[in-house]
Amino acid sequence: MAKNRTFFHWSGGKDSMLALHYMQANPHYQVTKLLTNFSVETKRVSMHGVREILISKQVEALGLPLDKMYYENSDYEKRLDIELAKAHESGFTSVAYGDIFLRDLRDYRDNQLVRHQLTGVYPLWGKDSNMLIEDFIELGYKSVIVCVDGGLLDKSYIGRTIDKDFLNSLPKEVDPCGENGEFHSFVYDGPLFKTPVPFDFGNISSKIYPNPMKVGETMQFWYGDLIEK
Repeated sequence: MAKNRTFFHWSGGKDSMLALHYMQANPHYQVTKLLTNFSVETKRVSMHGVREILISKQVEALGLPLDKMYYENSDYEKRLDIELAKAHESGFTSVAYGDIFLRDLRDYRDNQLVRHQLTGVYPLWGKDSNMLIEDFIELGYKSVIVCVDGGLLDKSYIGRTIDKDFLNSLPKEVDPCGENGEFHSFVYDGPLFKTPVPFDFGNISSKIYPNPMKVGETMQFWYGDLIEK
């Protein structure tokens, strides 16, 4: 049976990791490449704030090749169109994502993909967030919190490991997978890793962004800087 040649739009966080785990066990797909977006200015993953070098170390430990897309906010869609066109020309048939239930985001992705004759694959889609995060933990993956929405979680959550204690501490309005952007993570060990990814913690800092849902209001996010060890 021929497998669909797939590349994974990779963030380095827990949802990407769990989706990749499911993909690797699916006989219909063959994931042969990861693609990560990095800010031209910071060389970090957007919103997660993880340094490029740590993503490189992470995927090296996973044994998969990584393509890097550098972008500015004004040219994101143009850069992504170039990457998707290259993927189609190289024989890829599908692109995988770690999305769970945000319909607007999935529609946005699918509208991009259809222009390049590519199909979106969403291994986590529609599944219960509680079930997914429990599966992530039970499979043995290790992940550290690198970013939180300061309106929902305080900065003491930065640096915490995602485990049962972490889940029990979350306010009831926070999705257990952080699917609404409540928190982001970096996975550094687990079943698909050849070796753990070593790192140190640097400074904790905050950034203020415009609130896309409320004109004239802002949102504060806390970031923990992971440093190559």
